[in-house]
Amino acid sequence: MIAKPLDRATKMILAAKCPLIMVGGAASRLDQHSIAQIRDIARRLGIPYFATQLGKGVMAEDSDLYMGTAALSKGDHVHVAVDKADLIIAVGYDKCEKPPFIMLEGGPKVIHIAYQPASFTQAYRPHLEVIGDIGSSVTALADRLEGKLPNAGALLPLREGILALNCDGADEEMGLVTLDGLVHAVELGQKILTADCDPKTEFTRLILFAKKKKASFAKLKDKKFAFGKADYGKQKDRPDIIVKSKKKPKGKKPKA
Repeated sequence: MIAKPLDRATKMILAAKCPLIMVGGAASRLDQHSIAQIRDIARRLGIPYFATQLGKGVMAEDSDLYMGTAALSKGDHVHVAVDKADLIIAVGYDKCEKPPFIMLEGGPKVIHIAYQPASFTQAYRPHLEVIGDIGSSVTALADRLEGKLPNAGALLPLREGILALNCDGADEEMGLVTLDGLVHAVELGQKILTADCDPKTEFTRLILFAKKKKASFAKLKDKKFAFGKADYGKQKDRPDIIVKSKKKPKGKKPKA
């Protein structure tokens, strides 16, 4: 591990007024010791962090430093903090990942800490690379910076609002999504896909029905839905699906 990039990274972090740590997919493939070292730098420095979709699970999401997950490249709730940051410490960002943010002129500076050099794209162009063992790199930075960052938690006042946005739009009348409820939702999806109809249209209709009737997924399990353009060949052994169609099945009428 080269000392000069660590020296430059130290200076950049010391100068930052609103630092933020990002944990990427490559970090999730490390051994437990290295993962513990990544968690340790956030704890020791007090810098808030967020994860990419592939980086989820590395950092504790019940920590007061957790800001959320970037599911989109822009416009996601966590980007409220990303847009305010002046420095992002990208730990283990993998080039195969969808960019968790788009680097623009005048945006935050980025330090890339990984085993492999960054693949420079229009969306991701780090200002500094610290290439080598990730766990050793972040530990070396923590040793140099612990107790020296008065602005470490500058973005933390945004945390409560960001997490509240993550919960916004949840329909309380629909109830909690339990494992049992998820199973019923999957069963409904299977019914939709078995029928010869437009899955997107029918699924939308099911959701609207649930909201209108204030029904939970659990209550929907016994509800039968009618689908148009039925395929009798597929559905003849599916008595749980009500078939409504003007077309009658081909063949002779059964004898009385």
